[in-house]
Amino acid sequence: MVVDARLSAGLDKINAGFAVFDENLRLVFCNSRYPLIRGYPIELCTPGVTLAELFRYNAARGDYGNGDAELQVAERIAQIRRNEDVMVDQALSDGRILAASYRPLAAGGLMTTYEDVTEMRRAELTLRRDQARYEQVTKAISEGLYDWNIESNDLQVSEHLNALFDFAEGELNASDWIARLHPDDFASYRAALRAHLTGATSVLDTEYRIRDKADVYRWVQDRGIATRNLAGRAVRLVGAVSDIAIRKNAERALRNSEERYSLAMSAINEGVYDWDVARDEIFYSPNVREVMGFTEEELRTPKDWIQRIHPEDLPAYRAAWAAHFRGETRRFLCEMRYRHVDGSIHWARQHGTGIRDSNGRVVRVVGSTGDISAEKTLERERDEARTRLSVALESMSQGFALFDAEDRLVMCNSPYRRFFTEGADPEVAAMVVPGMSFEDYARKAFESGMYPDAGSDIEAYMRVRLARRRTPGGGFELQLRDGTWLYVTEEPTHDKGLVAIYTDITDVKRREHELQVARLAAEAALVDLRRAQDRLVQTEKLASLGQVTAGIAHEIKNPLNFVNNFAALSSELVGEMNDVLAGATLDRKTRGELDELAETLKNNLEKVVQHGKRADSIVKNMLQHSREGSGEHRPTDINAIVDDSLNLAYHGARAEKAGFSIGFQRDLDPSVGMADIYPQEITRVLLNLISNGFYAITKRRAEVGDGFESMLSAATKNLGDKVEIRIRDNGTGIPAGVKEKIFNPFFTTKPSGEGTGLGLSISHDIIVKQHGGSIDVETEPGVFTEFKIVLPRASQI
Repeated sequence: MVVDARLSAGLDKINAGFAVFDENLRLVFCNSRYPLIRGYPIELCTPGVTLAELFRYNAARGDYGNGDAELQVAERIAQIRRNEDVMVDQALSDGRILAASYRPLAAGGLMTTYEDVTEMRRAELTLRRDQARYEQVTKAISEGLYDWNIESNDLQVSEHLNALFDFAEGELNASDWIARLHPDDFASYRAALRAHLTGATSVLDTEYRIRDKADVYRWVQDRGIATRNLAGRAVRLVGAVSDIAIRKNAERALRNSEERYSLAMSAINEGVYDWDVARDEIFYSPNVREVMGFTEEELRTPKDWIQRIHPEDLPAYRAAWAAHFRGETRRFLCEMRYRHVDGSIHWARQHGTGIRDSNGRVVRVVGSTGDISAEKTLERERDEARTRLSVALESMSQGFALFDAEDRLVMCNSPYRRFFTEGADPEVAAMVVPGMSFEDYARKAFESGMYPDAGSDIEAYMRVRLARRRTPGGGFELQLRDGTWLYVTEEPTHDKGLVAIYTDITDVKRREHELQVARLAAEAALVDLRRAQDRLVQTEKLASLGQVTAGIAHEIKNPLNFVNNFAALSSELVGEMNDVLAGATLDRKTRGELDELAETLKNNLEKVVQHGKRADSIVKNMLQHSREGSGEHRPTDINAIVDDSLNLAYHGARAEKAGFSIGFQRDLDPSVGMADIYPQEITRVLLNLISNGFYAITKRRAEVGDGFESMLSAATKNLGDKVEIRIRDNGTGIPAGVKEKIFNPFFTTKPSGEGTGLGLSISHDIIVKQHGGSIDVETEPGVFTEFKIVLPRASQI
């Protein structure tokens, strides 16, 4: 047979495998798809190979199942030689399903095609199962179904609904249904219907009485769901009506133990058996055979049942009976596969309880047997759905956890386990398994420090956390010990469980922190800038005030000099006047009055001189306070300037007062290093503080007397970007009421003529306003006074 090249090329394009055999069933031609879809080696599909050889290849790889391969090949060749069209599905060992077609040719020979219909057959099988289930459910349920077209007022009801009320098909319509409502129930029915149709309720669920064909009112339960158009208006109502009276009669019947047990067996698709072990005789209730699908002849003895158990499950079945007979189990329970009457494999569950004689030997077993194939199918489908769900959950980057109504973990994905195990103590991490109580885990995690921002009150924390889970609403942030930040959202499920989603926001929180740090740095820079501006303004004000003060001081100084000079001169003249009057002849009374007047005048002039000198000292200090120059601003060794100031103050005091002596204590931190300051001004401050200390120590020594050990200490300390200087004396101390005023200008506690009240005021301005530092005082009257100076290491202006 010669095949046209164009025809051959065209046949290669079709999805099916195509082959032609001659009258001797030898291959004449096949397209390229034929060996691929059949799984044949290319070298096997050469012209001249027989169909029987191809069938043998199929049998060898298990396409025809178990059995004699030659017999299987012979049966198929014989079927083809009948010259009839043969169309059959072939299930291959690899799971594929092929639709095979064998058609005899008029001139002799055979044309065969193979098409892969695996997906199609699976879909058809699923559809058939779904249809069968729907039909079974429709027949099995006790409710009557209805479909009401609201717009056309057309009512369609199921056969079962008609049968409930003894109506024939077509007798019951929408208007008639309303008319049959009990008058007392019409208002409640209408209200429930209106609430559902307007969207106020998600499901129509109401009970009412309705009149059947025999005009007898019967209680029914009506449950329905509306279908809405695009505008949201209800256009159709589909629902189910159940006879409540039947249900209540059944409940009354359940009070009878025998009927209740029978109904229970029917409800769980099981029947009762009673096995006399000694006689090896067994009684099966009728519903056992109904459930299992056997006749009385097919299921009469225990052996009849055992012979139908799947060989792979028989050892476990026997072992379960043996364990129960030995008394190792309270009751017998086993699930096994068995061969159904139609030849298919089904699943069964068998319960039993042995009754023992006085020797403890089982002589009778009473139990139940039922078909659980549907349950196993649902279980398998559920497992498959769980597997699909698990795969989907594992693909999430977020943590997922499902908790049941008792707040126990049902399932979670690996991100959830990673969040709550990697940074946790081993004992806490081991708890993260299905069945874990959330409250138990949260308490254990709290105790191990898993939640660093949870505070110290575990009961308060647990109250808030559990209350949030009971009434979920909105998300919240959760920080873990390893630094991970999670955003948690919790939503309730329809069965009162809870779904929790945990999103890792660590990077977001880190960026927020960085932004906050940057913002704080900017705010700090702004504060520093404003402080610098304030200091510049203050400096300008001080400069202006200094100029004014200097002008005033200069203006005062000239007349003050005249006052002082003329007062001193007048005092000398009073002495000369006394000398002149000494030689004059005066009576006693007159001389007494002149001497008294001269003494008074002399005393007054001495007071003028004293206060003039005081005023002169104030003017000099005002000039010193107002001077513009502060010396050079440069890095300075803090320890050196403190030590130099101590030496300078001490020698100055000794030069001023002979025999001056005081004890020193130096505690200078070697790491204090350099600071950017005005050394001349800082020396001025230190001299002032040290001199005040000398004054207080000297005063206390005079009060205490001999045995007082005077001591003045100077200490420095490295504070990183700042340096600290402390000057401490064990003098008289400062009273509480005076302490708040010591930095005020012109305030002094020294006697008149010994202080101007400007020393500490100037020192405060130098430290705080000029250098941007701080000066504080600690004191205890009669014990000590200590001034603490803190200076920035770098210039603040």
